[in-house]
Amino acid sequence: MQITLTNQHISNFAFRLKHCSGSDISATHTGVFAGTKYALEQMGLFNQNREIVVDIDKEIINDLVRMLEINKLKALWNIGYASGIAWVLEEFGLYKID
Repeated sequence: MQITLTNQHISNFAFRLKHCSGSDISATHTGVFAGTKYALEQMGLFNQNREIVVDIDKEIINDLVRMLEINKLKALWNIGYASGIAWVLEEFGLYKID
């Protein structure tokens, strides 16, 4: 599956990662940071700072959706982790948050 990482995506991801990191954040924010970083790493997009088009194997998307489903628990960190993964997938139109 081919996706395009735009400057807007890069800006959104940088904002989210910055907002959800630091020593004074909640467990949910820590989870959002970890989930966002994990999803971007799996897609080969973490630390990308220019627009690119990449091929993402469908199995990577399926694995991310499985991780999202596993972590949709009522524990703060897990909710944040699932939210971070879902947010990245939704940014690229690969998952719809209900």
